Amino acid sequence: MSMLFLAALSVDVSAIGNIGTPTAELKAGQWSVGGDYSYSDIGLDTSKMKYTDTSGGGSSGKIPFKLSDVKTNFYYVTLGYGLTGNWEVYGRLGIADLKCKAHWPDSEGLNFDNDLVWGVGTRYTFYQQDKVRWGATANMNWIDTSLEWKEYGGKEKNDLSAYDLLVAVGPTVDMGGWKLYGGPFFYMFNGDFDNKGTYPTYVWKGTADVEEDSSFGGYVGAAIPLAENTDMTFEVEAISDGWAAGTGVIVRF
Repeated sequence: MSMLFLAALSVDVSAIGNIGTPTAELKAGQWSVGGDYSYSDIGLDTSKMKYTDTSGGGSSGKIPFKLSDVKTNFYYVTLGYGLTGNWEVYGRLGIADLKCKAHWPDSEGLNFDNDLVWGVGTRYTFYQQDKVRWGATANMNWIDTSLEWKEYGGKEKNDLSAYDLLVAVGPTVDMGGWKLYGGPFFYMFNGDFDNKGTYPTYVWKGTADVEEDSSFGGYVGAAIPLAENTDMTFEVEAISDGWAAGTGVIVRF
């Protein structure tokens, strides 16, 4: 079994991580455990931040808001199970390190805490011919991360809660000793960004929706045997406003 991640990212805003083979790689009743690492760099859509400011008598309104240069490192442990010879499911738990730029409208760099990410996924083989198998895979990931600092006699906190969905289809090709896989994918990211500042002279609260800047992309990867029932994967993905890459090792038993 090759790995399917996220990434991303959960990311962390979330962000795209390794997708893995679009086809099932486990036998019925077989388990797998793996460790994954992926890196992603994507942009998110411009939206509006709703704010309330109590300084100067108080005010409220909306300002342009955007997260850009969303760079995320994902570290996952994945546990999979073969429901049938053509269908498998998995869950994963890990840590994400996310950095980005917030534009509201001035730009500011944000380095979020290392926080937990988790996800579930499945992959299904629907057709096989000679050395080529065709399938589809889907996964969802969730993250809650925060960043807090103190300055000027007060404090400020940013919270990001998000989920993403990725669906890919394509072939897995037996290259004679290793496997080549890839294809197109659909990607959706949705989350909430909250900002709160508490200072001696004012209190600020703001909230904004964050979404991905691209919904379709493509990927390619390779699964290379290290030992019996043990594979290492390498993979790259691309969308119009970002890219991701990753690697992992998985053991079937």
